[in-house]
Order: sequence, then C-alpha cells, then structure tokens
Amino acid sequence: MKFYLVKLLIFITVVIVLVNAVPTPKAKSKSPSNSTSPSKHKSTKKPNSTPKSNNTPPASNSNSTSSCFQKDNADKASALQAKFASLTPTSPCNNGDMACVNGAFAQCVGDNNWVLQKCSSGLECRALPLVNKPGTSIACDSKSDADARIQAAKNACK
Repeated sequence: MKFYLVKLLIFITVVIVLVNAVPTPKAKSKSPSNSTSPSKHKSTKKPNSTPKSNNTPPASNSNSTSSCFQKDNADKASALQAKFASLTPTSPCNNGDMACVNGAFAQCVGDNNWVLQKCSSGLECRALPLVNKPGTSIACDSKSDADARIQAAKNACK
C-alpha cells in the first residue's frame, strides 16, 4: 500500500509541475498593435513597369484631386489588363515578371518561360487597383468585381 501512495504522490507532483510549466494564454487586446509582421497581400511586380518616384506627397484624408491616387491606380490597372490581353504563353518575359496570360496567373521563370496557374472556376487573373496606396495588384477575380473595383477607384476622387 505504501508503494502505491508513493507512486500517487509522484504522479501528483509531476502533474502540478507540468500544469505550472504551461503558460496561460493571454487575452487578445482590442487595441491596435504596433506589429511589424508583413502583410498577407502584396503588390506584384508588373512586366516592364516603371519605378514609382517617391517624391509625391502622402495622401491626405480629403478626396482632393492633388492627392488622389485611386483614379491613377484604376487607369494603370485598366492599361495593364489591356497589355495582358496581348500576352501568350510564348510571349517574351523577364525572370520574376508576373502577369495574366490567357486568364491565368503567370510568373516568368528562367529565360522567357511563363508558368501559368489557373484561377478557380468562374475567376480569371485580373489587374486591380490598390485601394490604400498607389499601385496595382494581380489577382484572380470575376470580371464584374474587377470592373466594379476599377469604377469605384475612378469615382473615389470626385
């Protein structure tokens, strides 16, 4: 009987040690954090795109035309989509370029080799205007949603 009591005492001690060793989860704060983790969505590099200058002033909260980049983003997305319409899987490209080719997401790997990734059913690769900063992105989207996003960006500056 003494043997079982010793084993039980050891077992209880081990459980107490393990319970105290596991950190308790902290409650999530509702205040915004100053996290430096990277964003899950990133702009993509566009083929033959020109670098953006950094000498433009930051956008203000007003929708004045001097600081409104949304319309410019919409125009660039439309132009990029038109350019994508002329691309084929055998079109020349530079390593790392990303585009939409035949409705599929395409990345150039190696020398002039587009690797295509089809979108889910009902979606096609589209150039879209960014909403919060200058630029465009490439994503699988429906034509109607892409058109609505471009129109909304054009109307954001009125």
